[in-house]
Amino acid sequence: MNRLPSSRELSERVEIDFPRRRRRRLRRRLAWAAVLAVIVTAVWIGSEWRSGQHRVFAAGRVSTAHRMIENDCGACHTTWAPLERLVNWVDSDAIRSIDNAKCLACHDQALHHHNQVPGHGHDGLSCADCHREHRHHGQLARVQDQQCLGCHRDLTTTSGTSRTFVRSLTTFESTGTHPHPEFALKRLLLESSGHPGPEHGARAVLDEDVSGSGFRDKARLRFNHAAHLKVERNAGGELVVGLGNKDGRPVNSSKNCDSCHQSDESGGYMKPVKFEVHCRACHPLLFDNRNDPGRQVPHVTADLIRGWLTERYTLAALEEPRDRSPAVGSAAAAENSRRFFPGRSERPRLDPSLAGSVLRSVKAAEAVVQQHVHTLFGHEAKGGCRYCHQLIDSGSNWQVEPPEIPDRWMIHSRFRHDSHRLMRCEECHGDVASSRKTSDVLMPTIATCRSCHSSHPTAKRFAFAAVGARSDCVECHVYHGGEGSKLSPVTTQSRSAVDAGTISRR
Repeated sequence: MNRLPSSRELSERVEIDFPRRRRRRLRRRLAWAAVLAVIVTAVWIGSEWRSGQHRVFAAGRVSTAHRMIENDCGACHTTWAPLERLVNWVDSDAIRSIDNAKCLACHDQALHHHNQVPGHGHDGLSCADCHREHRHHGQLARVQDQQCLGCHRDLTTTSGTSRTFVRSLTTFESTGTHPHPEFALKRLLLESSGHPGPEHGARAVLDEDVSGSGFRDKARLRFNHAAHLKVERNAGGELVVGLGNKDGRPVNSSKNCDSCHQSDESGGYMKPVKFEVHCRACHPLLFDNRNDPGRQVPHVTADLIRGWLTERYTLAALEEPRDRSPAVGSAAAAENSRRFFPGRSERPRLDPSLAGSVLRSVKAAEAVVQQHVHTLFGHEAKGGCRYCHQLIDSGSNWQVEPPEIPDRWMIHSRFRHDSHRLMRCEECHGDVASSRKTSDVLMPTIATCRSCHSSHPTAKRFAFAAVGARSDCVECHVYHGGEGSKLSPVTTQSRSAVDAGTISRR
C-alpha cells in the first residue's frame, strides 16, 4: 500500500526561488507582441480615418437628421471628452464633448418655461443631456421618459412649487404612484379636484358660466351640431332639401363632419371653417332680396358692411336717370360739366335729397342684415348676423361681438388627425350629433386616449415593443416651443371672426 506524502515532503518539492528566476525570452516576446498590436491598430485606424470610415471608433450611428454630417465630427464635437475624463481621472458631466453653441447654430429653439429649473437660459443644462446621439435613435427629439420625469417627478419652479401644472407625474397609465391626471380642460368642466392654475392654457378656451354653474366654451357664437348632422326626411321618406343651386336643382341640407372640418396641409390639425366655403350656401346674408335678388353683403365687420352698402346705394343713385337737369349756363351746369380727367366728365354729386334716400336705404339694409332669420326669403334663408353672432347694439354704430373662437384647444399638447384617420369622429368627440349648444365642449377625456395609448409595464421597463400605441411623454408633449417660440401652439383667435371670415374648431 502506497503511503501518502507528508506535508513536509510536499513543501520540499516547491521551488522557492521560482518567482526570482528571470524568463527574459518570454517577457521580450510579450512586449514585442504588445508593441506590434499597437502599431497594427494605429495603422488600421489611420487608414479607416483617411478613407472616411469613422465607424470603427465612433460610438454608433447618428440620427437620421444628422446623417449629412455623420463623417464631420467637428460639426458637433469640440473636444474628446472620454480622453479628457481619463486624463483628469474624473467621471463628471461637467466635461462634455458638445457645446450648446454648436447645437444652437442650427437649432434655434425657445425655452420650456421662463421659470423652469434650472433657471432662465438653460443654466446647467446641455442639449446632449436629453438628446443622446450615437444611441441608434432615428429621432433625437424622441427622448426617454426619464429625461422628462427628472423634473416632473417633483415639479418646482424658480418661485417654488408649480401652481399651473400637476406637481408629481410618473406615468401615463391610470395606475401607479403618480398617474397622469385628467386633462386640465376636463378637470375644469367636471369640477374635479386639482384645478389648473390661472396661467394654464385651459383657461384661455373656457369661461365661467354667468349662472355660476361651472365652466363653458368661451366662444360667443351660436352653433348647433345636431341640426347640421341631422338627416331630415319628410313623411314620404325623401330628404328635405334647402336652397337650389344655379341649375335650379335642390341641395340636401344634411351634413357630416367632413363637410366642414378638413385637415390642413400638415395633416395634424383642422383648417378653420370658412363662412364663404361652408356656410354661405345655406345662410345667405341677404339685404334687399326684392329689388336685388340673391345679392349678399360680404362676411366682414359691421363698419365694412356699412361702407359696402353705402357705396352700392350711392352708385345706384348716381346711375339712375334724372328728370330734372340744371339749366344751360347755370352754375350747377357749369359745376357738373367740369372735367375731372381729360376726356371724361366728373361724376355728378349727390344732392341732399338723394343723399337722404341713400342713407335711408343703407339703414333699411342694415336692419335686414341684422335679422335673426330672413323669413321672407325661403326655408333655408337663415343668414342674418344675429342668427350666429351676438351684436352690440348702439344705433348706427352697431358691432358684432368678437366670437373668441380658439384655434387650439389643448395648447400644451400636440395631436395629429391623420394618425387617427381610421377612427370615427364620434369615438373621440363623443355624441356630437346630440350637441345643440355652443357651450358644449366635445373634447375627449384621458380615458379615451388610454383605450389605445397604453403600454404593458414590463414592456416599458425593458424598452421593447409596447402593447398598444405609444404612451411616452414626447408622443403628446414638446419640450421646446414654449414662450417666445415661433413654433408655439398658443394661438387664440381674439379678433372678430367676421373680419377674417373663419371659424376654427380643432
